[in-house]
Amino acid sequence: MTPATFFVFILCGRLVMGTAAMAFPEYARYRQLSKTAQDAAGWSWPGMINFFGPLLALVLTSLLVRRAAVLTGWLFDVKAGSFMCLNTWAELIHRCAEVVRAPRIRDEHYTSSVSNSVGRIYRARSMRGTVGVSSWRRRRVMREHAFRVADAMRAAEAQLDVDPKEAARRIAALTLKISNRYVEGRVGALLDQSDLDDVPVIEKRFEAAKLAISALCIAGVALGAQALGLPIQVSVMTSVVVVAAVFRNATITGLGALAFLYPFLFPAK
Repeated sequence: MTPATFFVFILCGRLVMGTAAMAFPEYARYRQLSKTAQDAAGWSWPGMINFFGPLLALVLTSLLVRRAAVLTGWLFDVKAGSFMCLNTWAELIHRCAEVVRAPRIRDEHYTSSVSNSVGRIYRARSMRGTVGVSSWRRRRVMREHAFRVADAMRAAEAQLDVDPKEAARRIAALTLKISNRYVEGRVGALLDQSDLDDVPVIEKRFEAAKLAISALCIAGVALGAQALGLPIQVSVMTSVVVVAAVFRNATITGLGALAFLYPFLFPAK
């Protein structure tokens, strides 16, 4: 996957930067300047494209590489990509076993973070390859289930500061059940409902990622409006629509982020 990831990143980078150069002739001229001339040009909109372009290529790479692994496994019956997450879960179970066996809890035992395992839980529905791309309704149900499973894992992790050994047993038991269900293809039932009943629901998720996506989208709106000579009213309305689409139910929070980013993205307005 490492050379494939590098290849996809180079391909996405060329696609993004080449498309920007074709769409905006001023940016194409900017790319032909020397590094010194580019620095002298200051923080202009071609410079912003040059800065945000690799970030967009990185986001596209993270999406395409995962789908490429799933597609490869489906076409050539290669299951290595589908079951890569089992290594992460097995490592977490091993670390929990060390905590249980330890006669005295050491400092490093408290670093048994489940964040990597939670990340694999979020990706389970796409990496396992049991649901088609067009099955949006099934994917939505599995996504909500993944959120609840992640909440259960985090609730068990929080008990490490109260009763480390008992919490480690709980984390290991949940992780083992998740692994077995994943291997069986039961991605929509990684845990039983009884495991989720007493878990508090977390309302806010991925706030930092949503803020970053909003910043990139609004920056793209600002650059596009400036390049096309659109009035500022159109840019603001488009930005509001983007924020509403990203934050959905937390639109008020998104509008607050827009109010914070507005002076930086639309200076002198």
